[in-house]
Amino acid sequence: MAPLYSNPEEFYARLEMILKKVLEDLQSTKSGADLSKLPESQLLSEKEVAQYLGLSTRTLQAWRLRGGSLRYQKLNKRSIRYRVTDVRKFLDLDGQGPTSHAA
Repeated sequence: MAPLYSNPEEFYARLEMILKKVLEDLQSTKSGADLSKLPESQLLSEKEVAQYLGLSTRTLQAWRLRGGSLRYQKLNKRSIRYRVTDVRKFLDLDGQGPTSHAA
Protein backbone atom coordinates (compact mmCIF):
# COMPACT_ATOMS: atom_id res chain seq x y z
CA MET A 1 0.00 0.00 0.00
CA ALA A 2 1.39 3.42 -0.96
CA PRO A 3 1.87 6.04 1.79
CA LEU A 4 -0.72 8.81 1.98
CA TYR A 5 1.94 11.52 2.13
CA SER A 6 5.19 11.65 0.21
CA ASN A 7 7.18 13.15 3.09
CA PRO A 8 6.83 14.09 6.78
CA GLU A 9 6.57 17.82 5.99
CA GLU A 10 3.50 17.21 3.85
CA PHE A 11 1.96 15.15 6.64
CA TYR A 12 2.62 17.81 9.29
CA ALA A 13 1.35 20.62 7.05
CA ARG A 14 -1.90 18.73 6.52
CA LEU A 15 -2.18 17.93 10.24
CA GLU A 16 -1.66 21.59 11.13
CA MET A 17 -4.38 22.63 8.69
CA ILE A 18 -6.81 20.11 10.19
CA LEU A 19 -6.03 21.21 13.76
CA LYS A 20 -6.55 24.88 12.87
CA LYS A 21 -9.94 24.06 11.36
CA VAL A 22 -10.98 22.06 14.43
CA LEU A 23 -9.88 24.91 16.72
CA GLU A 24 -11.86 27.46 14.68
CA ASP A 25 -14.94 25.23 14.85
CA LEU A 26 -14.58 24.84 18.62
CA GLN A 27 -14.20 28.58 19.11
CA SER A 28 -17.26 29.38 17.01
CA THR A 29 -19.27 26.78 18.93
CA LYS A 30 -18.08 28.18 22.25
CA SER A 31 -19.16 31.68 21.39
CA GLY A 32 -22.68 30.47 20.62
CA ALA A 33 -25.01 32.73 18.72
CA ASP A 34 -23.67 35.77 16.93
CA LEU A 35 -25.18 38.67 18.89
CA SER A 36 -25.21 40.89 15.81
CA LYS A 37 -27.76 38.56 14.20
CA LEU A 38 -30.15 38.51 17.16
CA PRO A 39 -32.92 41.07 17.79
CA GLU A 40 -31.96 43.61 20.46
CA SER A 41 -34.98 42.79 22.60
CA GLN A 42 -34.35 39.03 22.64
CA LEU A 43 -33.77 37.57 26.08
CA LEU A 44 -30.88 35.16 26.64
CA SER A 45 -30.55 32.66 29.44
CA GLU A 46 -27.77 32.80 31.97
CA LYS A 47 -26.21 29.74 30.36
CA GLU A 48 -26.29 31.30 26.87
CA VAL A 49 -24.66 34.52 28.07
CA ALA A 50 -22.01 32.64 30.03
CA GLN A 51 -21.21 30.54 26.98
CA TYR A 52 -21.09 33.58 24.69
CA LEU A 53 -18.77 35.48 27.05
CA GLY A 54 -16.63 32.44 27.78
CA LEU A 55 -17.45 32.58 31.48
CA SER A 56 -19.03 30.25 33.97
CA THR A 57 -22.57 30.77 35.20
CA ARG A 58 -21.03 31.12 38.67
CA THR A 59 -19.13 34.21 37.49
CA LEU A 60 -22.36 35.79 36.24
CA GLN A 61 -24.00 34.96 39.57
CA ALA A 62 -21.12 36.60 41.44
CA TRP A 63 -21.43 39.70 39.27
CA ARG A 64 -25.15 39.91 40.06
CA LEU A 65 -24.46 39.65 43.80
CA ARG A 66 -21.80 42.36 43.55
CA GLY A 67 -24.05 44.60 41.48
CA GLY A 68 -23.32 46.61 38.38
CA SER A 69 -21.50 45.39 35.29
CA LEU A 70 -24.05 43.46 33.24
CA ARG A 71 -27.76 44.32 33.45
CA TYR A 72 -30.20 41.44 33.85
CA GLN A 73 -33.88 40.75 34.38
CA LYS A 74 -35.31 38.46 37.00
CA LEU A 75 -38.40 36.86 35.47
CA ASN A 76 -39.25 34.84 38.56
CA LYS A 77 -37.53 33.32 41.57
CA ARG A 78 -35.31 31.01 39.49
CA SER A 79 -35.19 32.57 36.02
CA ILE A 80 -32.61 35.19 35.07
CA ARG A 81 -32.49 36.65 31.56
CA TYR A 82 -30.23 39.10 29.77
CA ARG A 83 -31.29 41.31 26.85
CA VAL A 84 -29.11 41.06 23.77
CA THR A 85 -28.78 44.85 23.75
CA ASP A 86 -27.44 44.85 27.33
CA VAL A 87 -24.87 42.16 26.52
CA ARG A 88 -23.77 44.18 23.46
CA LYS A 89 -23.41 47.34 25.58
CA PHE A 90 -21.43 45.41 28.16
CA LEU A 91 -19.03 44.13 25.50
CA ASP A 92 -18.59 47.64 24.08
CA LEU A 93 -18.06 49.23 27.50
CA ASP A 94 -14.73 51.04 27.43
CA GLY A 95 -13.90 48.99 24.34
CA GLN A 96 -12.49 46.31 26.62
CA GLY A 97 -15.25 43.73 26.93
CA PRO A 98 -15.79 41.39 29.85
CA THR A 99 -12.15 41.00 30.88
CA SER A 100 -12.12 44.48 32.41
CA HIS A 101 -14.93 43.45 34.77
CA ALA A 102 -13.69 40.07 35.98
CA ALA A 103 -13.31 39.54 39.70
